Amino acid sequence: MNLFLERTSSSALLSSVLIIFATLLFVIHDTIVKYLSEDDIKFYHFIFYGSPVYLSVPLYLWFIGRLKENMFTSNYFITIIRGLLFLPLPFIAFTALGNISLPEFTTLVMCSPIFAVLFSLLLLNENFSFFTIGALVIGFIGVIFIFQPGFEHFNFYFPLVLVSACLVAIINLIVNKYHSISTSFGFFIYGGLFVHLFSLILFLQEPMVLEFFIIGLILIASLAANLAIFLFIVAFRLAQKFYGIISCLHYLQILWAVLIGIIFLDEYLNLLSGIGAILIFSSGIMALIAQHYGAKVQDNKPDFS
Repeated sequence: MNLFLERTSSSALLSSVLIIFATLLFVIHDTIVKYLSEDDIKFYHFIFYGSPVYLSVPLYLWFIGRLKENMFTSNYFITIIRGLLFLPLPFIAFTALGNISLPEFTTLVMCSPIFAVLFSLLLLNENFSFFTIGALVIGFIGVIFIFQPGFEHFNFYFPLVLVSACLVAIINLIVNKYHSISTSFGFFIYGGLFVHLFSLILFLQEPMVLEFFIIGLILIASLAANLAIFLFIVAFRLAQKFYGIISCLHYLQILWAVLIGIIFLDEYLNLLSGIGAILIFSSGIMALIAQHYGAKVQDNKPDFS
């Protein structure tokens, strides 16, 4: 029993570390996308030039003779549906970031954990403690405090980003619920397959020659995004019983954005933003406590089989 609890707690802790690192990578990606979206670069130009990063994974697996086993899945319908759900995401990111501010975009993206909690409650029958709900509420309040979003003029791009947040929650839910149908590499390859094929078709219709500096930025952003997606896959496959709980750690993406702003952009926190950063950090701590509590609940449940 104690061994089971230790393994469950270790999986939850490792999943948390992976998600924390992934949120940092997503901030790096979004910052570069924001810069590129203002230079008339479309999402399919971005994906085309960044495709070597994605293709390096199946090429590596082919080289070591493990591509076939990772491409096998016991449910191709689920993996294909999940891959198709990725299609709108780059379009939404480039369109929204080209028309609304990065703080507004990130604030709305942070609604993804809220969708995650709702889905895990309705579909996964997870148990929610005081710490789970508290992590969600405090994290969301922290987001508002940091960015102080002034949505003075509502426009079409706000609900568009909410759609993106919902899709991200569904994509992670599929990995969590159907973790056994494919390997982490398999989920990664199928997840990017349709996006890259679709972008290739659009690029061939409207090609664009880019400067080496821009291509370098795209490769960095692509590496950050693909690695972050892979880390999310691994994390949600490991934390099979804690989908809604570890999703709360997604709020830390805001904290990384603030730190990057201070270090590289000479942007400092005002009082409200400082309070928001503390709230988001507290949200992450509460999520970790909820994971530990959930592991104990699962371990102490009587077995009637």
